[in-house]
Amino acid sequence: MESKVICLLALAMLGAGCATQPGKAQSDVRALQYRIKVFEGGMDVVHGGGNVVKELFLPAHGVACNIEWSMTPELELVPWRLRAFRATSERMSNALDIYEIVLPAGLATSIVELASQQHALARQVQSVGLLLREPGHDESTAQRDEAPDGASHRR
Repeated sequence: MESKVICLLALAMLGAGCATQPGKAQSDVRALQYRIKVFEGGMDVVHGGGNVVKELFLPAHGVACNIEWSMTPELELVPWRLRAFRATSERMSNALDIYEIVLPAGLATSIVELASQQHALARQVQSVGLLLREPGHDESTAQRDEAPDGASHRR
């Protein structure tokens, strides 16, 4: 399903989404498309990294999604990473080139489902990660075990 969503989303972000028109079909879903800078982590923020990507926000569903693109050795532009997640309109406070588009209901539904699946996966990864920690290891123990010089010392 994710590959189908990537293809449909790629078409929408490349302009296959229709501009808002009076009398649109009820099955269409209003979305906002804009450009926004995304970061992998704190180092991107500190050192001016990150990528500007096109993103869609579906206000009725409280979901946003974006695609990062990559170039193949044959110089073909292909979708590299798709993110779909819960969001609010506050996310667009630093966005550029905001405009309204209309998405087919099936594509909007797929984006919302993917956001739900990615949220559930992130929660599951966190849960498993917590189970894999060292027994008896928590943040307060980690701070006590670290020496002032940054070396780790076990009791």
